[in-house]
Amino acid sequence: MRVLFILSQQPYPWWLYGRSSYYYTLLSLSEFIDVHVSFPVSSIKEEDITPLRQKNINPYPYVLDTKDKYYKLLFNLFEMEPFKIRKYWNINYRNFLIQITKEIKPDIIQVHTPHMALYGMELKKIFPEIPIILRPQDIVSQQIETLLNNSKNPFLNLIASWQLKKTMKYETYVWNFYDKVIFLTKSNLKYAKILCAQSNLLNCDNEGKFLYIMDGVNVKENLYIRNKNKEDSIAFAASDQLQNVLSLKWFLNNIWFNIYRETKFKLYIYGKVCEHFKREENTLREKKVYLNGFIENKDQLDLELSKSKLFISPTTVGSGYRTKILDAGSIGMPVLCTSFDLEPFTDFLKPNQHILVADTKDEFLEILKKIEYNEISLEKISHNFYVVLKQEFSWDNTAKKFLTLYSNLKNTSLQIKDK
Repeated sequence: MRVLFILSQQPYPWWLYGRSSYYYTLLSLSEFIDVHVSFPVSSIKEEDITPLRQKNINPYPYVLDTKDKYYKLLFNLFEMEPFKIRKYWNINYRNFLIQITKEIKPDIIQVHTPHMALYGMELKKIFPEIPIILRPQDIVSQQIETLLNNSKNPFLNLIASWQLKKTMKYETYVWNFYDKVIFLTKSNLKYAKILCAQSNLLNCDNEGKFLYIMDGVNVKENLYIRNKNKEDSIAFAASDQLQNVLSLKWFLNNIWFNIYRETKFKLYIYGKVCEHFKREENTLREKKVYLNGFIENKDQLDLELSKSKLFISPTTVGSGYRTKILDAGSIGMPVLCTSFDLEPFTDFLKPNQHILVADTKDEFLEILKKIEYNEISLEKISHNFYVVLKQEFSWDNTAKKFLTLYSNLKNTSLQIKDK
């Protein structure tokens, strides 16, 4: 079995910018199938490519500038596709992918993220006999909706409203072209069916076109239990993606600044998200918020996080699920999240048993006070969460589900050829 994956960014280094989903999907499947992967890069660096080859992953990078540019946003006024999708489109990259497909003759093509969906649609026209899968990491229109619900920036809201109309219509249009659309969570699957019910383009239940397969997680040693010298601190770590910036702003303004005087805890922030708060660093320190910046070495970051008593994920904007929650749990960190964060995990995680949940300043403060007075056992929550991750979120389980899907699609394709 040979599968060609098309990603929106390079999968290695896997610990940067939320790439772990891509990397571990490829790595877990490479033990069973012949994995080929193409992705746009700003420049080709051998130190980012060689580790993939060493893991039996065959990379086909393509130099393409996918950075946001204002003039491209203006051009998008006259384009059918939403900006997020259009900015990744390049006719030469399309031709590059066509040539790769001719050379390697994949049994399956799997496109990750809606940003790259146009390439899959083009390949389906040229190679109709090859089953093509779309693997959205999130639903873009849902991301935009949650942004509109939380942003108070009039200019940002104007752009978001304009893009939302284009995106809601275009997402279902794109899904119609694919043999299978494999969402990341059950909640995304439900949301997608609601979108499709409002569209005449597609019967969502047509031959099981829509499925969901959750990512696995690379469970490590429980550093939280091992590290006995805990600080009275809570930790947050995130990239500089817009949803992380907006969610952290919401937490600081609506939660932390209202409760920090009433708790002994400090707040440590790690990652590229810190860059958006540098101008306020002195003010933040006065309110017990410390910007610790980006730590490239993932093992070092894990050790730093495990020194805190609690990891927070105060998400209010986004789609899919927060990888940071699983990453924290993979080293045993107990997590305090919002109801929005918990929704994709409700089949696996129960509040106060595996994870802590709060949405208001009073709820956050109540949990922190209970921790201070030992009314909540963080060690027990750490253990319970860690065990669930090992049992339910292994990459082997995720790989087996994809392999079953590939086998069924390939058999169906061969039956059609025989006719």
